[in-house]
Amino acid sequence: MKTEVRGSITSISLQNPSTALFNTSQGTSLTGALTGCLGSLDGACIEKLLLHCASALESNDVTLAQQVMWVLNNVASSVGDPNQRLTSWILRALISRASKVCPTPMNFNGSSSTSTIPSRLMSVTELAGYVDLIPWHRFGYCASNSAIFKAIQGCPKVHILDFSITHCMQWPTLIDALAKRPEGPPLLRVSVPNWRPQVPPLLNVSSEEVGLRLGNFSRFRDVPFEFNVIENSSSLELLVTSELNPSSLDLREDEVLVVNCQNWLRYLSDEPGGTPGHQDGSMRNTFLNTIRSLNPRIIVVVDEDSDLSAPSLTSRITTCFNYLWIPFDSLDTFLPKDSTQRMDYESDVGHKIENIIGFEGHKRIERLESGVTMSQRLRNIGFSSTIFCEETAREVKALLDEHASGWGMKREEDMLVLTWKGHNSVFATAWFVMEVHCDLEVDVNGEESFMVDKRILASYSGRLSKLLGKSKASSRNLKVVFHDFPGGAESFKLISRFCYNNGSIYITPSNISLLYCAAQFMEMNNSVARKHNLLEKAEKSFQDIRYWSWSELLTALKQCQDLLPVANSLSLVEKCLDTLIARLHLTSEASPCPSTSSPDSSGIRFSCDTRSTESLKTSFSRTPWWFEDLLVLGPNLVEMLVKAMVSRKLDHVIISRFLFYYQKSKFYTVKSDTKRTIAETVIEMLYMLDQSCVSCKSLFGILRVSLNFNLNRSIRNKLENMIGSQLDQATLDNLLVPSPQGINYLYDVNLVLRFLKSFLRDGGTCQASPIRSRKVSGLIDLYIAEVAPDPCLKPSKFLALAIALPDSARDSYDELYHAIDMYLQVHAGLSEDKKMKICCVLNYEKLSAETCIHLSKNTKFPSKSAVQALVSQQSKLKKLLQTPNNFNSHATSPYSATTEAKNWGLRKDDANEQHVLYAGKLGLSTDNEKLRAHVQGMQCRVMELEKVCKKMQSQMAKFTKSKTSSHSHTRSLPKLLLWVDGTKCKVKSFSSSHSHASGMQAGNHIFCMNI
Repeated sequence: MKTEVRGSITSISLQNPSTALFNTSQGTSLTGALTGCLGSLDGACIEKLLLHCASALESNDVTLAQQVMWVLNNVASSVGDPNQRLTSWILRALISRASKVCPTPMNFNGSSSTSTIPSRLMSVTELAGYVDLIPWHRFGYCASNSAIFKAIQGCPKVHILDFSITHCMQWPTLIDALAKRPEGPPLLRVSVPNWRPQVPPLLNVSSEEVGLRLGNFSRFRDVPFEFNVIENSSSLELLVTSELNPSSLDLREDEVLVVNCQNWLRYLSDEPGGTPGHQDGSMRNTFLNTIRSLNPRIIVVVDEDSDLSAPSLTSRITTCFNYLWIPFDSLDTFLPKDSTQRMDYESDVGHKIENIIGFEGHKRIERLESGVTMSQRLRNIGFSSTIFCEETAREVKALLDEHASGWGMKREEDMLVLTWKGHNSVFATAWFVMEVHCDLEVDVNGEESFMVDKRILASYSGRLSKLLGKSKASSRNLKVVFHDFPGGAESFKLISRFCYNNGSIYITPSNISLLYCAAQFMEMNNSVARKHNLLEKAEKSFQDIRYWSWSELLTALKQCQDLLPVANSLSLVEKCLDTLIARLHLTSEASPCPSTSSPDSSGIRFSCDTRSTESLKTSFSRTPWWFEDLLVLGPNLVEMLVKAMVSRKLDHVIISRFLFYYQKSKFYTVKSDTKRTIAETVIEMLYMLDQSCVSCKSLFGILRVSLNFNLNRSIRNKLENMIGSQLDQATLDNLLVPSPQGINYLYDVNLVLRFLKSFLRDGGTCQASPIRSRKVSGLIDLYIAEVAPDPCLKPSKFLALAIALPDSARDSYDELYHAIDMYLQVHAGLSEDKKMKICCVLNYEKLSAETCIHLSKNTKFPSKSAVQALVSQQSKLKKLLQTPNNFNSHATSPYSATTEAKNWGLRKDDANEQHVLYAGKLGLSTDNEKLRAHVQGMQCRVMELEKVCKKMQSQMAKFTKSKTSSHSHTRSLPKLLLWVDGTKCKVKSFSSSHSHASGMQAGNHIFCMNI
């Protein structure tokens, strides 16, 4: 009987097992196994059948092999479970191998049996989907990219030699990360060989086209990029022997070399004696030794964690069956059995299986080594492994979260290993070249681990010498963990370079702080190395700080910032700050007046009286050149800087402007927590300055942006005190601060009350500064009028605002009266007592006549308040008429009766107890028109006063009627005789029952009034 293998092209003739299966020399031993497997589909039985078939083929027993294949053909299925599908591809490879060793051509229905699995070409889009399907490749991308990114930190130029089979699909992610690097992206060069093993995935575009696509992506991300295809590398033999040299690779001294091997080393032959001309006959070792001679910064090796290099076919089949089920099983979790994607991916795995099982010698190019075996090979050649940091592990775990739950990651020695349901699938390792024996592992702050020679480092470090003193005789590797190493891994690299370079290193302003702090920490002083003393070298270099450029000073300061508090304890920060401030002094002395680079000479304020007011405003608004440069400093360092500026007596105006500029600029880029720290630091520093040099407007700016921050209570009090001390410079808009959450008031009245308290406490009383007090009273009256319509404002708060300032601070209470009028209108439901309490804040003597009249008619005010207003006005009139000087002092008031006291005279008529006021004809000369105008103005004001008194009389009659019901009392004005240029003026008094009359006789104004 003949049976076709499902999904295959190759076919062979399979005999009926009933007639020939057991008629072999091995039939007896196979009977039990085959009989038991015919009715079972479990993996163990399938594995036994595969091993029997492999054993038959190795012994050239094609007949037995055909019989076992017939059984396997009935077990395997291209649409079955993962074991069945994997078995179908292994069976196909076995049939292909059997066809090659069959003594006579085998065919199915006359067709040839020598064809192999066709390879498909993918588009770039299909390749991206292929890579993303399962994390088989992406795991290696993520781990190696993270290790590479960390290894090339700070490097301006990077050259990557890329040996991989996935057509540079790894690099867009790294390019994207480099574009976001704080120090800016490096110049990135990627070189790929022209030769590539013909294994899936295969792309339908050339390597040059891939380079163009990467170049376009790099330009989009603003990363300088070059792509190079290594010429004359059309074969693996030629690549390894001729092209991997500095000249062919165009290696440059100013660039860092990175070697990336992704699923590549397996294709390099490793059979002893199999490759003439290579070390030990191993092209793999030759390749790695060549790479080592290039001295790369890092070499990353990623491959499948399985050993398929064994010469035995049975061993390779066992490994295949127990390893390659992983992709079949993982695809089952999210793709249906009839999915084209699943079938294509499994077909690519089948291509690998065909090469592993169906070929021998140089044609078998799939020669996988396990991670452990490969690691040992790299160590033997002279590479030292580096442990992947926790950040890399987190990135890999985040990647795996995007895939099925069966995927996981674990650490094995220095490797990261991708697992599926606990089974190893892919490993990733990172290596560097180490010329000397590495017997000490140093863990630096958990960031990175280094393998170093303990003897070399201990010869320069007193700290390590003490730690390792008891272990000098030990031959085993040791490990030291530093939890608080200043500067982290970067500092340790620097001191390691110093040690390995025989105590020599080039110290610059960009690394001096790191070296100094690390040397102090590691005790690299005279006690260990007298001649090559790193601490002493760093101290001597610091003596040249006065020769550093401005940018070098800033670089050193920024580095000290990352080394706090160690750098501060070593006085590094103090030295840098002193030098920086001295530069500002020199700049200001060289240019005392503002220039285009710095207003007021950027550092010190000088008097330049010859400048116009406009030029002063322009120069003051110009930002000094160093403001922006100092934005690189953090809040802690800014605090130290300002304190040093104050101690060096720099102008407080410039310091305050810098602090406001720093706060505004930083707020655009930092997070909320950092904003709070910056705000608190700026407020604390401003509080140290002369408050007359601090802008009130800018203080309100800080207040508003910090409303959402939970500022420290003492810091907030300092800000409010600073604003309160300058309240006379504020505007109404400044005071209209919204109430905090939980308070119903429209505006934060309590805040304004605290401002007033600070203003009065800091010398803002009218006695100390009457002008400032009047400004504040006018501002507060406007504020009270603004908050009066708020229906939620309680009477107690309104009253607190009204009485916050002393009476002497106000010349007039008119504005306050109008605010109270508005408040009573909105709060109509207040009791008479509460209304009276509010009205008691008014000083009726400081109300204008018009306001008093308005109050007397205002039904919203209590009646007692209206009476008090009228009584106050009556008292004012009495004083006006009784005291001649009042005519002079009130000449400009709306209720004054004269303009100049020198035009008045006074005489009393005791006989009739009358006061007669005569305004006689003035004997003025024709040329004294000015005096005549004054007299006429006086006469007009007297007439206005008559009208006011008449209105007040009618109002008083209403309020006094009830009090005089028992008896009538007549009051008369005291006599008042006034002389105006010799002419007597009389005012007659009438009883309350008389009516008021006025007339004119002979040019004289005579008026009588009764109150």
